[in-house]
Amino acid sequence: MKRRKFLQVFLAVATLLTAQLFAQDAKPKYIFLMIGDGMGVTQIAAASKYLDLTQPDAGGLLWEKFPVKGLTTTHPAATDKITDSAAAATAIACGVKTKNGMIGMTADNTAHRSVAYAAKDKGMKVAIITSVGINHATPAAFYSTRMSRGMYNEIGLDIASSAFDFFAGEPLLGKKPDEGRAAIKSAGYTIVNDREKIINYQPQGKTLIEHPIPYRVDAKEDSLRLTDFMRAGLKSLSDSEKGFFCMVEAGKIDWMGHANDIASSIGEVLDLNDTMAVVYDFYKKHPRETLIVVTGDHETGGMSFNFTANFDPKRFVAAVDGQKYSSTVLAGHLKGWRKEKLSNDEIIKRCLDAFGLSDVTPEEQAKLKKNVGERALLTVCQNMVAQRCGVTWTSFNHSSASVKTTAIGPGSELFAGDTDNTDIAKNIFKLLN
Repeated sequence: MKRRKFLQVFLAVATLLTAQLFAQDAKPKYIFLMIGDGMGVTQIAAASKYLDLTQPDAGGLLWEKFPVKGLTTTHPAATDKITDSAAAATAIACGVKTKNGMIGMTADNTAHRSVAYAAKDKGMKVAIITSVGINHATPAAFYSTRMSRGMYNEIGLDIASSAFDFFAGEPLLGKKPDEGRAAIKSAGYTIVNDREKIINYQPQGKTLIEHPIPYRVDAKEDSLRLTDFMRAGLKSLSDSEKGFFCMVEAGKIDWMGHANDIASSIGEVLDLNDTMAVVYDFYKKHPRETLIVVTGDHETGGMSFNFTANFDPKRFVAAVDGQKYSSTVLAGHLKGWRKEKLSNDEIIKRCLDAFGLSDVTPEEQAKLKKNVGERALLTVCQNMVAQRCGVTWTSFNHSSASVKTTAIGPGSELFAGDTDNTDIAKNIFKLLN
């Protein structure tokens, strides 16, 4: 009996070690690189806490359960201390440091091909998906090499020459988007911008999907979401015999960090989690062949999240749920209210209602009256929501804080521990060799 038990244990250990060795040597056939723009550790923590409190059976954010975890530094080339999205995306896509504002090239103007091109060279299909303009900085770094992220027209033309299989995002940015569209069509792409055709997308060769995506807090029942782009992308990619590479960006987390809008920030992180659910369903069908890497390009807003004894879970949830619109939409409303020449008291009343703020202190009321004639009125309201959430913002800009990177699947061990954002691309290049 002892000998049999010993053999059973020995075989179990041998099987486990063999499986681990296989996992380390295996290379993924399907690679998902998912980027939360402006998503730092605290943005994840706040969204995770909200999800735990409102949907305790959900088990938290999906990527937080991945077995491989680490912290990733984000600094750009030595001339800049804090990265922008262009330099960070270039590091993640190409594995090199560059100056802020530059896309797919180093400070000496040397162009660098991204991991997406390396995948294409292997015969894999490639998809670039984002919730912002498809020629915005982060997606652009995967298919374009330009001196400036602001060269929207030229970056749009690079979509046509990339030969990638699938693009999806908000409409092209720039003064001459139709020139880009004409070039993209001439390169053999089908452009899809009809909501029903996107939801019921059927693969039709190389495709560019263009359609606005509202902030989660502003979305209506029939609004398109990043998940719709993701589902369409998988339909386009899944028939590839040699596999695929797919970059997915939740781009508006960053914008809500710039606005110091915690309720909308949480909503955008949750939107990424919904998209992750679509990706994770694919992973569960192909666990030995699928690598998922999740990271942020940088943190925005210098946000801190307070878990001390003063944290009030019910007040936190009520503050997030009470906000009816994103700060972007409310800025438009505020402008309209002033054009209507409403009284200051009425404007304050409408702002408080829009933010779901009812328990206003005398000190807060005084601050509102002091700023009622300024754009800062919205910032005051946003800070009131943040205070009720246990959140403090220290900036309207990017910070130098490290971001969290998590991974699952073959090759995921390469992304563990303390890394630099250039290591993400370097590791993917290794797996593609």
